[in-house]
Amino acid sequence: MEEEGARRQPPGTVSESRTLRERLGASLAKLERLCAGEDVPQAVRAELASLQALRGELETLLGQAPQVEHRAVSLGHLAAGLAHEINNPLAAATGNLEYLRQRLSCHPLPAPLADECQQVLDETLEGARHIHRVVTDLRALSTGDACVEHPVDLQAVLERTLRIAASQLRHRARVARAYAPNVPRVLGTETKLGQVALNLVLNAVQALPEAPASEHQVTLSLREEARGVVLSIADTGRGIPAEVLPHIFDPFFTTRNEGMGMGMAICRDIVTAMGGAIRVHSTEGQGTTVEVTLRRAQAAEAPRPARPSPRRRILVVDEEPRVVDLLRRLMQGHELVTAAHGDEALEVLRASADVDIILCDLMMPGLSGIQFYEQVRKTWPGLQERIVFTSGGAFTVEMQRFLQQVKNPLLTKPLERQRLQGVLASTGEPLEN
Repeated sequence: MEEEGARRQPPGTVSESRTLRERLGASLAKLERLCAGEDVPQAVRAELASLQALRGELETLLGQAPQVEHRAVSLGHLAAGLAHEINNPLAAATGNLEYLRQRLSCHPLPAPLADECQQVLDETLEGARHIHRVVTDLRALSTGDACVEHPVDLQAVLERTLRIAASQLRHRARVARAYAPNVPRVLGTETKLGQVALNLVLNAVQALPEAPASEHQVTLSLREEARGVVLSIADTGRGIPAEVLPHIFDPFFTTRNEGMGMGMAICRDIVTAMGGAIRVHSTEGQGTTVEVTLRRAQAAEAPRPARPSPRRRILVVDEEPRVVDLLRRLMQGHELVTAAHGDEALEVLRASADVDIILCDLMMPGLSGIQFYEQVRKTWPGLQERIVFTSGGAFTVEMQRFLQQVKNPLLTKPLERQRLQGVLASTGEPLEN
């Protein structure tokens, strides 16, 4: 009866009384007893040997599991720490670039020089912002969270992809662009969408036969349809045989000698995780077209007219001198009081707690941002509501829980000028996240 009950158990379920490893061991032991006789077919003995070897591999994998898990945790901590260390100097670099761009408009230069300086600043600032986006995705990876989606200019992503792939494209094909006007932004992340675009462009290049670049073409298209925004990458290459086409998204499937066959599988996983879809149309000998459909981002609200921010007394608590110097420039016209750590900030407040805003880094030596908040709440009830936290990106589980509970604003580094000004302009109003 016991064996009959076990047979009725749904496939894939684990017995309550025995682990899967124990059940496998018991089944193998029974099979070994059955194969002990002399009249057992050789094929059955061979299958038994195969199962025994499989059990050995399973035991090895189970023995390695704790080490793999420990390594994953260590990599997560490393990624979070790396994000934090990059974001602190990046905050100063990005802020200073924005400051220089603003100041450049106030000091007339000869037209050619002014245009050149403006272009250099814009390109450098875009590079710094791209680093920030990569670090943001790295931080999300370290915490196991999905990357935060936001409106993305897909045309800008494609142009950046073409610059990256220029050396591959230059000698293989002409590049054609077919961007419909006024294509809306899509929901996603620049890093992930850039990865998809680069994979698809390189696949298109590799599908082209050896020939002069003038004989082949890779076409990048953007258009809006009822179902969303459609990105299309087409090539005039060899095409995909009909029997191969159903398998192109299978992991490790490849028809080339090089590569692991993971590119299309990764593209599919990224696109579907963003709520999109990917389709491939191909005719052997006539080329291939890959279409990626993505969700539209909601249209941005019209910016509200900026209200003049009255002079305010602001306590800045941050150990990074470059960040403090940047804040001095960005908040000219306000009275800034600075402290390098939480204990020093408490001394400032004991001398005078008359402050309008406290900008406090979450990660500080000695007294942490959370501990500083609790001290302020106990000593000056109500003042803790004026704390605006800043962070370079290393969030522990404790910090995430704390931020959800207190609802104080959080400014992530690099600090955005508009976001900072929005906080400063909220005089007499509850600070909103």
